[in-house]
Amino acid sequence: MKNHWLQLLLLTVMLLTGACNNKKSTGNGTTIKVDTQVYVNPKEESKIGYADTVKVNYQDNKEILDIIPLIPDSAMQSWKWSKAERDGFLSSIKASGHFIDTTKNYNTLLKLTPHYFETQVVDGVFTVSSYKVNDGSQLIITCDVVGDGKKLCAYRIKQNEISQVSLTDLYDTFENYTLQNPSDTKCAEKVEETTPFSDYDFTGLNTLKIALSITKAQANGCLKGNALTLIFNPSTARFDLQNISWN
Repeated sequence: MKNHWLQLLLLTVMLLTGACNNKKSTGNGTTIKVDTQVYVNPKEESKIGYADTVKVNYQDNKEILDIIPLIPDSAMQSWKWSKAERDGFLSSIKASGHFIDTTKNYNTLLKLTPHYFETQVVDGVFTVSSYKVNDGSQLIITCDVVGDGKKLCAYRIKQNEISQVSLTDLYDTFENYTLQNPSDTKCAEKVEETTPFSDYDFTGLNTLKIALSITKAQANGCLKGNALTLIFNPSTARFDLQNISWN
């Protein structure tokens, strides 16, 4: 009987120890979802300061990652991410499958897919999206989101040569899309005033969603809707309107 109780006691200790070890092994970390894979990035606060090891699968996300160093500095005027830093970022991911984030809450990777990159910059966001064109080039759109609006830039890349593209070449004006009466100047002014604060969603593979910052009540019968869905056409390198609705 004594041996029986001793065995039970030892078994209990082993189970408790294992549970504690399992809990410790998970640790505290930042979880970043990349496509269907989830990477847990352990954080370390030490005498040398903050460090976050962010794991990234280069081959799965090569298309968008290779673009990052090619983007002109003018696309990110609200913050500074130099070409040398971007080259180092890409080289580290290529060589080791990770990069080290040493500045908390600055250039913090939020989302990464083969065609989309999103990073947080203090209280703003910077995104890069890529669309394949039938002529072998890529259409690149960057969006620098800050407190007083958004700055969009568009580029075409072919064989690592980059050239800027006008946004008007990619899709029509919000006024042409949404106005019930194209000649109504007061309604046009309402739409124009909302443009800097409209939301853009580039996360879809070939879809662009735009939400105008105006409600149905505020529109007062002027507009067909405030939510636009556009589909990328690889033949024309333009976004074609698919749907307008009220959100």
